[in-house]
Amino acid sequence: MSKSPKAPKAPKEIAQVSSVIVTAYQNITADTLNLNEAGLDFLLLVGQEMATGRVSGREYRASLEQAKVNPLVAVKPAHAEIIPTACEILSKLGRENVTVAKLLSLSTRVKRSGTEISSNETIEALDERTPSIKEISDSKKSESDEETVEIAVPTLDALIIGFVAELKKLSKGDAIKTLQFDALTTPALSEMKVILGTIAKNGIAKK
Repeated sequence: MSKSPKAPKAPKEIAQVSSVIVTAYQNITADTLNLNEAGLDFLLLVGQEMATGRVSGREYRASLEQAKVNPLVAVKPAHAEIIPTACEILSKLGRENVTVAKLLSLSTRVKRSGTEISSNETIEALDERTPSIKEISDSKKSESDEETVEIAVPTLDALIIGFVAELKKLSKGDAIKTLQFDALTTPALSEMKVILGTIAKNGIAKK
């Protein structure tokens, strides 16, 4: 029999590129001597584009790759997920004395830890009360270790009763005469006999 031909793979979907993001990213180093202020402006622009639904995280990453990632710029394609958090921090706490690198690092910790951002504090205060990456990792690991999965284990009575019930079904007529063990050895049968005998004695002793 000839094998049926495999269905052709669906073409890989190519993410759209935002010309707004590409241009703004390239202008960070082209039109300013203050990389930090330009970087903060870029973050706010991307955050606005994301908030309005004009740009997705995937499209943001594709746009930076199209623009060719600049090593002089702290904002990278991998920061797509934390840009909304960074923008929230800037919106509530301001941008005075804030560096892009510190903002991105803090935003990562805030997002991973679920720390609430209060407008009644400073960047320094938020930074101080937000767990470190190690603390977040240790906490998640501890929570994972504490999670237990309960598995219903049949009681001994249920096991024996079920075993006997199945044997009774097979013992009707001549069916049991044709049954054979393929892998169960004589020592195993002897051990089963000892175990069942011990269980029977325990039951008699309790009476």
